[in-house]
Amino acid sequence: RSFRVNLLLQEDNPLIESQAVFEWAKDGSESPVTSRDIFEAYRSSRRKTLETLGGIPLEDWWREGRHEEFGVISIKQQASYFATHELTHLAQIEFLRERLSAI
Repeated sequence: RSFRVNLLLQEDNPLIESQAVFEWAKDGSESPVTSRDIFEAYRSSRRKTLETLGGIPLEDWWREGRHEEFGVISIKQQASYFATHELTHLAQIEFLRERLSAI
């Protein structure tokens, strides 16, 4: 996720392509061994994204790029999408936590 924001910060009007969030998602042989490893990779990715967003000067929140599916997007719009999308993941994590605690 932070790679998109970094691209928007580093380039003028970059093309934002859809990509696998985790490198290991591209190649099953590189995948984490346990669900804990997957969760830690998720947490680390989110922490990095929050650090990146927290360091953006106010005037740069309106920097734009072109997303291959969604057209023109700004850093501000991308951060809003991250926050909304995150709710889906949090619900999934809670569901799994409840299922595992019932076992």
